Amino acid sequence: MHDVTPELAEAHNQIRHDWFETCRLSGFQPVEVPPVGFADTFTAGHHAAGERTYHFPDRAGRELALVSDSLPSLLRLTAGRKAVDQRIAHCTPVFRYERRPRRHFHHLGLMEVHFRRLTPPEHQAATARLLFTLADFLTGRLNFTVTLSNPGLWRGLIASGTASPELSGVLNRLRTAHASQRPSLLHESGADDAAVLLAEQLVAAPSGAELLRNGGPASEQVAACHSLAEQLRARGMNAIIDLSELHASEFHDSTAFLLRPDNEPRLLGDGGSYGAFAEAFIGTPTSLHSAVIGLERLADLQGPKVAVPPAVIALLAEPHDEMIKIADSICRELRGQGIAVWDVLISKPLRQHLRDFARLGVPYSVLIGERELADSLLTIRDQDGRHHRVARTDLAGWLATQANGRT
Repeated sequence: MHDVTPELAEAHNQIRHDWFETCRLSGFQPVEVPPVGFADTFTAGHHAAGERTYHFPDRAGRELALVSDSLPSLLRLTAGRKAVDQRIAHCTPVFRYERRPRRHFHHLGLMEVHFRRLTPPEHQAATARLLFTLADFLTGRLNFTVTLSNPGLWRGLIASGTASPELSGVLNRLRTAHASQRPSLLHESGADDAAVLLAEQLVAAPSGAELLRNGGPASEQVAACHSLAEQLRARGMNAIIDLSELHASEFHDSTAFLLRPDNEPRLLGDGGSYGAFAEAFIGTPTSLHSAVIGLERLADLQGPKVAVPPAVIALLAEPHDEMIKIADSICRELRGQGIAVWDVLISKPLRQHLRDFARLGVPYSVLIGERELADSLLTIRDQDGRHHRVARTDLAGWLATQANGRT
C-alpha cells in the first residue's frame, strides 16, 4: 500500500471534484459503494480477478472480499434501485493482490444502465456519451489516444461453431494467442469457413476499412466504430480502430475502447458495452455501458505535485482568555469567508513558532497579544519577514488581495 501525502491528497481531491462535476453535466449522478462485499460478487460469471482478490470469512462464516473490480459492485447497486434507466458516476476503492505499483487504488468511473435492451442507435449513443464525457474530463490534463474495438465480433465468430458453454474458453485462447494464430484456432474450434475468413480479414487489416468497403455481415458493427472515431477526431482527439484487440473480451459484447496516454505503454482506462455480462449477473434483460480510469494513475501522469500549505495564515495567541477570545473571533471570521487558518497557542519561543510556520509553508502569520487587546490594527508577518499593519476588520480582504497578487 502506498502512503498518500498532503500534496497527493490535494491532487486526488481536485481530480475527484473535477470528475464528478464533469459527469454531472451529462446526467451522471454520484454514488458510493463499500470497500467490501460478498466474494461471489467479484467472481460471478468471470474469473478476471483470479487469485488477486483479498478474501476472508466473517463471523457467520460467509466469504467476504475487498472490492477487486468496481463493475460488479456498481451493477449490484443499480439492480437494487427501481429506476429503469440510470446514469451513475463513482470513485470506488479497488484492492488487488498483484505485482504492480499499487495494490490499493481507485476507479473513477461512469456507468449507464438500462434494464431493457437498447436499439443499435441507442447503444451507439450510450458509448459515445461515455467517450465524450471522458474526453471533456481528460482534455487539457494529458494527451491520449482512444483505441476502438469490438470483441462482440469475435464472440460471433466463435459462436458459429462452438456451443455456448464453451465460448468463454475459446475466447480466452484467442485473447492470449498471437493475432496471426486466431483463424486456425477458430477453425479448430469448429467455426464455419465464413467466420474463419472474416477472422483472417480482421487480422490482416485491423481497422476494418476493407470490410467497410465491401459490406458483409460485420459491416454494421465496423461502421459503428468508424463513426465513433470520426466523432472523436472532430473533437480534436486521437482515435484509432483495432478490431483485432481483445482486451477484457470476457466482458465486452459490442463496441469497446481503451484509453492510452501518448508515449506510455500502460493503459489509463477502458470501457464499452457489458450487456451480456450484466444480463448473466442480474438475470434480466439489461444494457450496460461503463468506463473507468485510474485515479492514482492519472495523478501520476499529471506530473509533480505542488506543495499546498495547510493554511493561508498562522494565528498565534498568548495563552490568556482575552487573547484566546480575540483569536477565536478572527478564526471564525476568516474561516467563514473560506480562508484557512492555522491557529496555535504560544508554547515556546516565538522564533521557534515562526520556524514551524515556515516549514509548513504558511505564507502569513499574526500574533495576538497584549497590544492587540487595545489596538484595532494587526501586525501581519509575511514569509519574507516583512511586516504589514492591517485593520482587524480588513484582514480577510487583505489576505484575498495578497492571494490574487501572488497568482
